[in-house]
Amino acid sequence: MNTKRILLTWGGVLLLVSVFGGLYLGPQANPTRAAKKAHFVKAFEFLSARESDMGLAELKKGIEIEDNHTHLSVTHRQ
Repeated sequence: MNTKRILLTWGGVLLLVSVFGGLYLGPQANPTRAAKKAHFVKAFEFLSARESDMGLAELKKGIEIEDNHTHLSVTHRQ
């Protein structure tokens, strides 16, 4: 095999790996976004009702979801 063919082969392999990685991580984005939004909305509702303990708990759950999702999708943020 010549150099050009090797480079094209590995370029195609890297492209396919990145596509399948996106297919794996992509569907996780919308449910994560919806769950995070629901926790933040609940947190602000509790805070506006002056229930700071419940609001803080919901806020921590939303932030935890964001941290976990950021860890999973770090390759998409480059």
